Amino acid sequence: MDTGINCQPNTVAYVNHYYIQQNGQEAYLISNKVKLGTGAGAQNWLTYDYAYSGYAAGYNDGLRIDISTDCGSTWDSIYGAIGPDLQTTAYVGSPWYPTCGSWATDSINLSNWGLNGDTIMVRFVAINDYGNRFFMDNVNINGQNIILGLDDEVTNFHTSIYPNPTKGMFSIRTDVADLKVEIYTALGRLVIKESVTGGLQQIDLSQQPKGIYFVKLMHKGKTEQRKLVVQ
Repeated sequence: MDTGINCQPNTVAYVNHYYIQQNGQEAYLISNKVKLGTGAGAQNWLTYDYAYSGYAAGYNDGLRIDISTDCGSTWDSIYGAIGPDLQTTAYVGSPWYPTCGSWATDSINLSNWGLNGDTIMVRFVAINDYGNRFFMDNVNINGQNIILGLDDEVTNFHTSIYPNPTKGMFSIRTDVADLKVEIYTALGRLVIKESVTGGLQQIDLSQQPKGIYFVKLMHKGKTEQRKLVVQ
C-alpha cells in the first residue's frame, strides 16, 4: 500500500475490518524474539505508527498490544484502545486508505512494565467490530524493526533514542565508545552533526520545525538509520 506516514510509497500492514464481520474476533501480528537492554539505566522503547478512521459510531474496532516472555506460551496486555480512542481521523463510511497526514505515532517504555533484560515477543492484536481498515507501520524497539519482513539494516551496536516522539529534547544512549550522529529533515537537509562519547548524549531539536526527522548512526563502518518524531 502506498500510504506511508512519510508521504512516500511504502509497504504497511493492515486489517480490513470494513469487509470482515466477525465481531470480537482477533487477528495477530507477532514479532520475532527481541532481547531487551539491561541495567538500571535501560530504556527499552516500543514505537509504531498507525492510522484508523472508523466507519461510524457503534462500530468500534480495537487494538491491543501483548507481551510474552516465554516464547509465546502466555501473553500479558500492556496497551489497548477501541473506537474513537484509536481513531487518527474522522469517520469514513466507505473503504478507507490513509493519507500521510492521517497517521499517528505512539510509544511505550517497556522498562516501565518491568521488562529489563528480558527476551520478549510482541503481539499486535486487531479486534474486529465491522468498522474500517486499520493500518500499522514502522514497528521498532529502540529503533530496530522487530516484525518479520521489514528490512531495516541490522547492526552489531545497540543504541536507544528516547523519548520518541519528543517535544524537541531527546537523548541518545549507546554501548559504543564513539558514535557519529547526523540528523536530517524528511527532505534530506542536515540539521545536526554530533559525536556521542561516554555512552550518552542529549540533543536539542526544539528550535527546529515539528515533523519527521531521520537520525543516521555510524560506528566503524556500520550505519543505521532511525526515524524521530518531533511534536
